[in-house]
Amino acid sequence: MDSLKKGGEWEITAFFSDLAGFSSISEELSASDLARLLNEYLSAMTKILKSNSGTLDKYIGDAIVGIFGAPIQNKEHPRLACKTALEMVTELEVLRSIWKEKMDYTETARNMTFRIGLNCGPAKVGFMGTDSLASYTMMGDTVNLSARLEAAAKDYGVSILVSESIESLCNGEFHFRFLDWIRVKGKEAPVKIYSLVCLVSDLSPQVLEAERMYEEGFQFYLNREWEKAIVSFEKVSKIYGYDDKSSKLLTRRCQSLFKNPPAVDWDGVFTRTSK
Repeated sequence: MDSLKKGGEWEITAFFSDLAGFSSISEELSASDLARLLNEYLSAMTKILKSNSGTLDKYIGDAIVGIFGAPIQNKEHPRLACKTALEMVTELEVLRSIWKEKMDYTETARNMTFRIGLNCGPAKVGFMGTDSLASYTMMGDTVNLSARLEAAAKDYGVSILVSESIESLCNGEFHFRFLDWIRVKGKEAPVKIYSLVCLVSDLSPQVLEAERMYEEGFQFYLNREWEKAIVSFEKVSKIYGYDDKSSKLLTRRCQSLFKNPPAVDWDGVFTRTSK
């Protein structure tokens, strides 16, 4: 226990998740229904987190903050975090189908979605607080980036957004889709971001084809060939068979850069101004 209290610094994976549009859901439900919905959702998700050796850091309303690889160090932390995220996506589908069958809550609640941000790297971990109330938590740049990724997932229309550090360690077992280079608030260095799509074993040729087309568009975008980039990005949704939010985002960015060409030293990295 004393060693836990002392804390330390080592490699962990920081996990942040948040329900999309939760304020509209909370406005529609009575206090008792809201509590029931949250308890149902948080219980199911926390069970998955813990079954994969994750540590619950805290709940912030509907948000879940988790740590993989602490307090007990575990070299598998990035893989376990990816497995947790995919299992949570599946579990939410199960919950939604149960709610729909019972016509429980409201339509907005029955269709709720969430976003997850994952990043791994060094962080300070330990009990923080007072003698009477302390919680085991994590701090540092690694943690902040994970929270920023969770927020950015909304713009790209993806459920799970991860950093390059997660992708490079886990791409043997899990399939990731490259999305963008971004600068997050409070950090100068650009970050390469990916969506965690599925297990490599569940990959479909259609998904690979759409991603290849997206990457072709991104290459045109980096080369400042805006019109060619737009053509490629528009093909992505056709291949998927639904509107791909990431392609639409990049299409709008190309249209804006076509009208207002960037500076000579432009590097293609998108700077996010919001947290």
